[in-house]
Amino acid sequence: VKAKTPNVPSFALVRQWLGKHTPADSKTCIIHNDWRFDNVILDAADPTKVIGVLDWEMATLGDPLMDLGSALAYWIEADDNIIMQQSRRQPTHLKGMMTRDEAVAYYLEQTG
Repeated sequence: VKAKTPNVPSFALVRQWLGKHTPADSKTCIIHNDWRFDNVILDAADPTKVIGVLDWEMATLGDPLMDLGSALAYWIEADDNIIMQQSRRQPTHLKGMMTRDEAVAYYLEQTG
């Protein structure tokens, strides 16, 4: 209450709407909230294996699909338009990388 910012409206209506519209199958867990290549440490002997995750300051409780969504927001493909290409921050456009669709399929396969 003491940290209120006068120019920011109450989120009571947003919280009510979310409470009424949250899908029944929604889950809650610890999410990283900034999942991308520059926040992971890869095994030098097997660079496809993540051995550490960095940069947890944005972690919170939420639906695990949020981490998938944020990862895909950074996932630029070679045939994306020029605006998307200009926002690329990681090598997901290179030959041999999964497409966004393949990344989603892999996620679903791994999580059931």
